[in-house]
Amino acid sequence: MEPEFPCRRKDGATIVCRINAARIGSVLRDKRIVVTYEDITEQKKAEESLRDRTKELEIQTRNLEDINTTLNVLLKKREDDKKKLEENVLLNFKESVVPSPFLRTISSKFLKLTPKELVVASLVKEGKATKEIAQLLNTSIRGIEFHRESLRTKLGLKNKKKNLRAYLLSMPSDE
Repeated sequence: MEPEFPCRRKDGATIVCRINAARIGSVLRDKRIVVTYEDITEQKKAEESLRDRTKELEIQTRNLEDINTTLNVLLKKREDDKKKLEENVLLNFKESVVPSPFLRTISSKFLKLTPKELVVASLVKEGKATKEIAQLLNTSIRGIEFHRESLRTKLGLKNKKKNLRAYLLSMPSDE
């Protein structure tokens, strides 16, 4: 590495120089040396700017990593809160709207059922026929058939020879 040092130009400005020295001539007695100075001020400024920018980017990277960690923690908390809210809504529904044993044991996989489907499912599990359910809910037989068909679809029983009531009875119960 060639030595570098500050120099002053003819106009008085301070610059950074690199010195190069070389012996000229081929005879050992010849003591002539050529010394050259190279202005490397712009190169030094560029190197310093690059070092500064690298430090800034490292700081920004650390800050972004911290923010990312914080956002991941908040996202996890939000997902947990959402799950708790869904469970609370289902529990409130089960206890307030239709307080049947079937609804107290329903799992979160049945959250996709509508409130009407939950009521119909509960009554089917109790052994009520479509006509009885229609009378109890003051609706048409066709409406109850629609809900029963929707239940079969959502519970994965469509085009299967499994009885809806048998399936609902096979679900765990706290009765």
